Amino acid sequence: MIRSRFSLLGVLLAAIGLMAVFASAAQAEGHWLVLKTVNGSLVEEPELKAERFEGSLENNTGALLSEIGTTKIDIVCTAGELLDALLNNTGGVQEGAKVKFTGCKFFSGGTNGLLTEQPKCQPKTTGAAAAGEVETKPAHALLKLHPLILKNSETGEKEETVNEDTLLILPDNTTTQLAAELELGASCAFGELLPIFGHLAVWDCGGRAKGLTHLLTHLITEFSPLTTLALFAQRGKAGAKNASVDGSANVKLHSDRDWAPSGL
Repeated sequence: MIRSRFSLLGVLLAAIGLMAVFASAAQAEGHWLVLKTVNGSLVEEPELKAERFEGSLENNTGALLSEIGTTKIDIVCTAGELLDALLNNTGGVQEGAKVKFTGCKFFSGGTNGLLTEQPKCQPKTTGAAAAGEVETKPAHALLKLHPLILKNSETGEKEETVNEDTLLILPDNTTTQLAAELELGASCAFGELLPIFGHLAVWDCGGRAKGLTHLLTHLITEFSPLTTLALFAQRGKAGAKNASVDGSANVKLHSDRDWAPSGL
């Protein structure tokens, strides 16, 4: 859901543009349009029944980008999948959805955080996960509109404001806003634990026109104006380090039906 691609966390992931935190009572601003075949013709499915998303990282690469101290870091993963990502009829994804990443490695240094691999820092979800296996905390999602100002490329003057369709992914625990918690290992020079807080917003890599087109698969990426990911604390609080997701992911329905968000 962006014009240019970046790496990931795929499906998941940024500058903050509108707000730091959505209230737990936030409402969706649209609904899903899923097509089905009736008498040889495609028509809208009026009721979604246990429909779920499936996803995979494009080019088998996705990364979480941030800093620890003054050193840039990348957590790069080679695969990702959606778990229990069930669509709802109110314009989003039900609570309890997760993203699971595998093949994750920790890099640091240089201008992009990829200078050196840190084999003593093997990211994994706290608990029993294997090294390199990262699973997010339970989350839900809401379809959201976000106004973007288009400017003249030569004069820099405002030409028009357009509303972009996005999907805002929020931790189910709206109090802590904890999105994931990683263990890096007792011998890791960057610390043993790495908590990640905040929201991730995504949109179609082809922008609004492609995002609203009924397709079998949509290619999505981070929408930075609504993303509030941060390491160590919620963005804006003491000790927090802003984070972003670099990469893109292919997302489809398990039923292999064409789908899109509504024209919000």
